[in-house]
Amino acid sequence: AAQPAPAPRAAPASQRTPWWTPARRRSFAPVLAATCLALVTAGWLHWDNTASYALDLATGPGENRVVDLPDGSQIALNIDTSVQVRYYPRRREVAMTAGEAFFRVAADASKPFTIDSGDSRVRVVGTAFNVRTAPQHLAVQVLEGKVEVQPRRSLPAEPVLLLGAGTGVDIDPATGRYASLRVTPEEVGRWRTGQIQFSRTSLQEIAQELGRYLGKSITIEDPGLKTLTISGFLMTSSAEDFLQALPDVVPVRVERVAGGNWRIARR
Repeated sequence: AAQPAPAPRAAPASQRTPWWTPARRRSFAPVLAATCLALVTAGWLHWDNTASYALDLATGPGENRVVDLPDGSQIALNIDTSVQVRYYPRRREVAMTAGEAFFRVAADASKPFTIDSGDSRVRVVGTAFNVRTAPQHLAVQVLEGKVEVQPRRSLPAEPVLLLGAGTGVDIDPATGRYASLRVTPEEVGRWRTGQIQFSRTSLQEIAQELGRYLGKSITIEDPGLKTLTISGFLMTSSAEDFLQALPDVVPVRVERVAGGNWRIARR
């Protein structure tokens, strides 16, 4: 009868090819190195982009607020202002979506302080300055120190503006065009004192400013009235009194209309 073939014998252990040979070790080395590098990079990016401090701030009509930050910096918010503060290991960031704020930034060269508003960016290390943002413009005025301003940070090839104390810039966010401003120390963030000075300011600008403090719209019916200029002081707590006193200085009528809004017409 036929006999079954014997099963093949395993080679002695001394004759087997080891799984982890020097050649295989060399082939795995780049993979291990790349994996370690990827893990280290991911960990570093996570650390660098995880905020150690976060604060969202907002004020309503007629409300001011002063906030102290953990590094010794301070933000004073004017009415109808919204900001988001984020501190990271290597930088301090503020996003400003509306309103006006005065910043006093504690110096720290290792952690620059930036304020982003739309496509514009303000960058400082330590200084004091005022930022006002609106759909039509962004205005920066410097009280102390130096401030860098990028009118459009999405276009890094465009020049960065360096502002010193007593200077400022007014930017059109839509185009990036800007105009330099000269300011006195008393003007920078003067709203914090509850007082605003108008110096040959157009009636249109004054109406917009009064509307902010009243929380109402003010319409000027006659385009010819918009260019009338007025000088004087506005107490921010008495904006309605200032509005109703306009007929004493310029030939206009001031009337309340539906919804508590106001209209300025020719007298």
